Amino acid sequence: MYQVTAITGDRSIVIMRPDGLNAMLTGASIKEELNTIPSFSFSMLPNNPGYNQIMPLVTQVIVKRIDTGDILFDGRVLVPTNDMDESGALTRDYTCEGALGYLHDVVLGYQTIIGNPAAIIRQLIDQFNSQVEPFKQIKLGVMPESPNIRTLKTSAEKDLYDTLHDFVVTTLGYDMRARSDTEGRFLDVKSQLGDVSPTIIKLGINLKSMSIEEDPTSIITRLVPLGAVKEGANDATTGADEVQPRVNLTDAGKPLFIDIPDLISIYGVQSGVQVFDDAKTAIDVEMAARSWISGQRPVLRKFSISALDLSLIGKAPEDFRVYNFYRVVNPATQTDEVMRVIGETLDLIKPQNAELTIGNKFKSAIDFATENLNAGQSIGSLRTNLKQQNIRIVAANKTAKAAQETVIKVQATVVELQESLEKADLNGINHSLTAMNSQLSSLFSNIGEIGVQLSKVQAAQKTPSGATLATIEERVKKLEDAAKPAEGD
Repeated sequence: MYQVTAITGDRSIVIMRPDGLNAMLTGASIKEELNTIPSFSFSMLPNNPGYNQIMPLVTQVIVKRIDTGDILFDGRVLVPTNDMDESGALTRDYTCEGALGYLHDVVLGYQTIIGNPAAIIRQLIDQFNSQVEPFKQIKLGVMPESPNIRTLKTSAEKDLYDTLHDFVVTTLGYDMRARSDTEGRFLDVKSQLGDVSPTIIKLGINLKSMSIEEDPTSIITRLVPLGAVKEGANDATTGADEVQPRVNLTDAGKPLFIDIPDLISIYGVQSGVQVFDDAKTAIDVEMAARSWISGQRPVLRKFSISALDLSLIGKAPEDFRVYNFYRVVNPATQTDEVMRVIGETLDLIKPQNAELTIGNKFKSAIDFATENLNAGQSIGSLRTNLKQQNIRIVAANKTAKAAQETVIKVQATVVELQESLEKADLNGINHSLTAMNSQLSSLFSNIGEIGVQLSKVQAAQKTPSGATLATIEERVKKLEDAAKPAEGD
């Protein structure tokens, strides 16, 4: 299913084949997370053809899925580790980083780059490609379409990867990844990468286990809204270390904070500050605060899922991919929604088992509390359904067991018949049956003759008057009775 190739200069060595013949790894797994550098770890024995052919930082490693042609990992070897167990067996472990890690190899120095996001990224990548070896170079793939002009200042204290990541992910809030295919290696940058997959993760089909982490610790139940810095707060008399007053609700004669009663009744008082730099008056601050409260979604949900990759056997449209969105259905946790995969661990040795991280998904604290209140009823209903299903399963198991026992008995009888037939003298049995048929025919003939003789005897017993031996004996008996003297004479 997977092929792993190690490339050092002009030499390529297959260190893992799909059929497992001649080249096989004892362990191999890919780990990928959203907007980070993927990693690939593998182990090999001394009999692997690549055992002494891999060089740190120089050897490139490609992991390819053969049936689809997709490149799942493209990167380089970082750290080798030699191990020997108690029996003296030797293994060598390697850790690899994805192609995004090549960006660590360049430092741009002090520059100021002005332009829209796509233009800035293009200039960064052009400088990178001009300074590295050809096997590290990367092309521009999907680029942001925003026309807004930005300013990026680079520093000799940061390498290119840190500079690009801070600009794309931290400043712009975009996604970034390195993608490899038959056309080459590409850098994708977009406000949101990934597609909605037709594959469904569902309990009873491909969902093995699921855990949900819900963190409401960032919730604010008493909001302190602040606006822009007040005019005159930035004059020369204000020191750099002094607090600069901001517009707030007390400027309109109101309390400094706004309580959220529904949340306070559940979580108590949890104060927090939000700054709205565009709010120039107390009224603007209050409007911005009310809007923020209505959209507050501080409860973070992270789903960890163990699922079966049914695409390996043609039972699912496609495999799991980081950045993509999947519908997750699990009645046991009241889950039926489309979620994004933000992390995946793929075991190449046991590829049917995929460990996925779904999220991070925010929801409102009110929704969170409502779900908790309704959870008892849903769990009770679920338990009832599970109990009924268990009863049906037990009955089905009994029926299946009885059917299996019957099958076993029939199979035993068939075996006995087969053994008897193998041992039997079929010619002798056929001769005996022929003799028995002859005897039966003779017997039927004798029975017919006996019937004829009986008819003759019965006919001989009749007198010319038609009386038979039986009627004569009856008449004689009556005469004898009549000849007896009467009682008392």
